[in-house]
Amino acid sequence: MKHFFLLAVLFSLTTNAQENLFEADGYPVTDKMIRDNYGKDSNRKNVGDVFSFEKVWFGNKAIGQTLIFELYTDGHRFITWHFYNNDIPAALAETIEMHLESGELAENKQVAAALQKFTKIAVSIPENYFETLKGLGLGDTKEKALAIYNSKPDNITNTYGVEKYEWSFAGDISISEGYSKADGKPVARDSFGHYVTLFFREEKLIGIILLNDIP
Repeated sequence: MKHFFLLAVLFSLTTNAQENLFEADGYPVTDKMIRDNYGKDSNRKNVGDVFSFEKVWFGNKAIGQTLIFELYTDGHRFITWHFYNNDIPAALAETIEMHLESGELAENKQVAAALQKFTKIAVSIPENYFETLKGLGLGDTKEKALAIYNSKPDNITNTYGVEKYEWSFAGDISISEGYSKADGKPVARDSFGHYVTLFFREEKLIGIILLNDIP
C-alpha cells in the first residue's frame, strides 16, 4: 500500500509538471561557436594575475555588451552572464568566479577590476546573438521582462538603485526522479533546474544571469 501511495504521488507531481512545462531561456550562440572558442588553450584566459577558466567570452563593441558562458561536462551551458561593459552590476560581477595564478579564488575587487580588461579580448560576434531565445535583451523595459517570465519572482532586492529579480524553477528531470517538486510554479523542460536573475536600473534591464543546474 505504501509503495502504491509513493507511486501515486510521483505520478501526480510528474503529471502536474508536464501540464506546466516551459522552455528554459538561453542564447542563440551555437554549439560550434562555443567549441571553436573553447579549446585546450582558449578556455584559459588571463589579464595580469587574474585567470578565467572553463568560460567562453563573446562581445560586441558596437553595442558595448558581453556574453560569458561557463561550461560544464560535454559543453553543458552551466552559467551565462550578459551585461553592458560600462554598467556591470556589482551583484552580477560577484557571481563570476575567477582565479589567481596560484590557483586561489580571486577576490571580488580583483574580479571587478579585471572584467573591463576581459571584455576587450572577448571574441566579437554579431549583435543578434545578444537577445535571448525568449526575446529578452539589455535595454528592455522591466514590464516586458516580467511579461516574458510571467511568474512571481522568488526574491527582489534593491541595492544602490539596482533592482535584482530572481526566479528559481524546478526541472522536469529532477521532478521525475524525485529530487524536487513543482509547487505549482512553471517547470523547465529537459532540465535539472533553471535559475534566472535580472538586473534593472531605472526600469531598464542592464544585466542577466541564467543558470542551468547539473545532476
